[in-house]
Amino acid sequence: MPAMHVPLVSVVIPVYNEEDNIVDCLRSIRTQTLAAQDVEILLIDDDSTDRTRERAAPFEARIVRNGAKDCEVGKAIGIGHARGRSILFMDADNRLDDDDWLARALALLDKDATIAGVQSWKFRYDHTHNAAIRYHALWGNTDPLVFYLGGQDHLRQYETAWTLGGEIVEDQPEYVRVRFSARRLPTIGSQGFLTRREFFKEQMETFHHTEFFIHVIDRAPETTFAFLKCTVTHLAFDSVRDLRRMFSRNIRDYLRDSGKYPVRRYDLSPWRMLRLLAITQTGIIPLWDAWQGYRRVPDRAWFLHAYLAFVVPWTYARRIWESRARAVVMRRALRLPD
Repeated sequence: MPAMHVPLVSVVIPVYNEEDNIVDCLRSIRTQTLAAQDVEILLIDDDSTDRTRERAAPFEARIVRNGAKDCEVGKAIGIGHARGRSILFMDADNRLDDDDWLARALALLDKDATIAGVQSWKFRYDHTHNAAIRYHALWGNTDPLVFYLGGQDHLRQYETAWTLGGEIVEDQPEYVRVRFSARRLPTIGSQGFLTRREFFKEQMETFHHTEFFIHVIDRAPETTFAFLKCTVTHLAFDSVRDLRRMFSRNIRDYLRDSGKYPVRRYDLSPWRMLRLLAITQTGIIPLWDAWQGYRRVPDRAWFLHAYLAFVVPWTYARRIWESRARAVVMRRALRLPD
């Protein structure tokens, strides 16, 4: 009996009602220079009610059911079903912009055993996209708080050298390789992130990407990450309103998971908290930073930063207050001590 072919890479894509995005996402994978048999595509479907599965069929994607209504659970399910030597984490609204992206990323993993993962260093900017998508691509980030806490993992659009912390181990024309401490790891691990299958030897209930690689660094401090000097597309938002809803969902999920799984906690000492509030609520620094970007890439979407920097802390504060108020009501109903 012939041995089963082992793909070079398994692409894990959690999906729910992604009929408008899935074709372009899968096409960007199937047009890679690697042979089709070397790329396994896993769609982890959360019981979609639209034509997502039907539209994915021509691309020979394997459909695996999630049903938990939880993206992180879906990623863990995908990891458990993956057969490839490497795993690429993507969302349905991502596109690999270069046909040789996978080949280049795999070559880096093969080149150096200390490289734990590879991703692009910027998002693709297109002036025809809506303001929310342009904002995300211009800043390399959506959350102003993460930006000012030093957690973002993609460069701003005008930057031409690595500025996001860590120790630069190697800087080549095609990529930059960086070593991070576990305490200062950016939010890497999704949106087109290739990593080694060998990291996932145990079945997981959920996969929180940044937290997982913090543990990788804890176990092996020599770990590095490579950033290809190219772009990946992320078409995540239909409008600025949609962007605001995302912040509300993010803090809801964070509060939900923080009691069940280890999730990243930023160092928010009283001094750092006061500094962060001063930056976001006065608007002076966000406006200055937006102006610096506008001078280099003229686009008014830069200035959404000042608005979001003001609004997002209030969104998070409201969600946290509501969560704690519900917890108090529940304890009193069950006659538990506060």
